[in-house]
Amino acid sequence: MKPIQYLILNILLAVLWIILNGEADIFHFLFGFGIGFLILWTFQHLLNSSKYVKMARGFVRFIFIFSLIFIKSNLNMAKIILFYYKNKINPSFISYPIQELTHFEALLLSQLITLTPGSVSVNLEKSTLLVHIIDLKEPEGVYKNIDEIKFLILGFTR
Repeated sequence: MKPIQYLILNILLAVLWIILNGEADIFHFLFGFGIGFLILWTFQHLLNSSKYVKMARGFVRFIFIFSLIFIKSNLNMAKIILFYYKNKINPSFISYPIQELTHFEALLLSQLITLTPGSVSVNLEKSTLLVHIIDLKEPEGVYKNIDEIKFLILGFTR
């Protein structure tokens, strides 16, 4: 089975939990989804669901770590807005290589970069992504942050 079919199975197990429990709300759905995931995780070798389990764990990890990156970027932007003078800000463009990414992964990366405060993806080509950074003091740090987001994306897409 493909990972999407295991996701559908997991959702069906969550719906079954709601039916057996008799209460239809988001808490019971998420609880049933968690129980379904535990079943698929426990019997992953028997059900051959190890790829789905890996992708689901990667997605949860992505949500958690990207939320932290997002909060950190918001705090950094607040610091720039409140405490920096115009002459201290160093806006610049960087080119980020994306040859090894699929089109979907590159598009998702560009949207997540734009979602992160202080950076905007300007141009997406086949091999590079042009990104505008509002304060480019440490280019290595920017590349490291984009690499981290790319690694998180690859954790649930491959």
